[in-house]
Order: sequence, then structure tokens, then C-alpha cells
Amino acid sequence: TVVPKIGDVVLVKKTIATCMYIGPVHWKRDCNQALYVGLELPEAIPNGHNGTYDHTKYYECKPKHGVFVPATDIIRIISAHELLQKVHSFQCTLQRLKATS
Repeated sequence: TVVPKIGDVVLVKKTIATCMYIGPVHWKRDCNQALYVGLELPEAIPNGHNGTYDHTKYYECKPKHGVFVPATDIIRIISAHELLQKVHSFQCTLQRLKATS
């Protein structure tokens, strides 16, 4: 199991998100699912929240951008270096496309 730190960018279910909370949640008390990760997604989702779930505040994020997942759903942590490389590559691709159009 990959356990991120608060502020890490993580890959989960084909999307990236920022880790905002790590720990137990009040609605899951069994031993196998004790560790949950509160995420802020880049886009709002219909069932998303703002870091408060069932009247309990775990963290703060934009409305409908928050979600909890079991820590076992985290596929990997994406480093700042890797993110910057991807952004740079994307910017270069955009510049090439603009130059050819």
C-alpha cells in the first residue's frame, strides 16, 4: 500500500488528486479499512464534498471537489519533478501544434 503525505499529488482511478487528509473516518470502524485518504480532485464531481462528510470536518477544499478513498486505492505518488516534466512536455507539444496550424 502506498501511503501519501498531506499535499502529495497521487494517481487514483485514472485521475490525479491532492492528498488533504490521511487517517480513520467515523463511518468505517473495521480494522481492514481503518486508513482513508481525503482527496481534492481537480474537477467537481456530483457526489463530491468540501472536506466535511456527514457533519464531520476532515479537511477543506472546494465544494464538490472532495472525496474519500481507502488508502489501498492510491496507485502511486506523483513527484513534483515528474509533474513539471509533464507540464513542460505538454507546453512544447502545444507550441509545435500552434506553429504548424
